[in-house]
Amino acid sequence: MLAGKASYLVEGTVPYELLQTFEGEITICGGECQVQSSRIDSRIVVEAWGFPRVGALPK
Repeated sequence: MLAGKASYLVEGTVPYELLQTFEGEITICGGECQVQSSRIDSRIVVEAWGFPRVGALPK
């Protein structure tokens, strides 16, 4: 597997070093998870922070 400098798989990087002592559970968000996360993020921005939706006309 190829791994970039930001990958947690590369020895000597900060993520790699942190994972060596991490005792929790790590999950990797796949495509469907990312879509759901994006929907939740959009909802937070619009509903909680009051930003307008894309294409919404000003009041």
